[in-house]
Amino acid sequence: MEFIKDVEAIIELIKNHPELYLLTDYQEVRKAVIRKQITLFFKAQEKEIHLIRFWNNYQDPEKLKM
Repeated sequence: MEFIKDVEAIIELIKNHPELYLLTDYQEVRKAVIRKQITLFFKAQEKEIHLIRFWNNYQDPEKLKM
């Protein structure tokens, strides 16, 4: 349950201030660290937020394909 609360808190921040999160090198996708082991990749557009992927940071980053 704590993880879900963490995700909900991050999503609220994204709704109000998506620019707080770093842009990746891929098509205006941003990343938000939920916990040190989990990152959320998302894309914010006008009035929509697209959640793209939750990523386990302990995985090989070469496996991360957008």
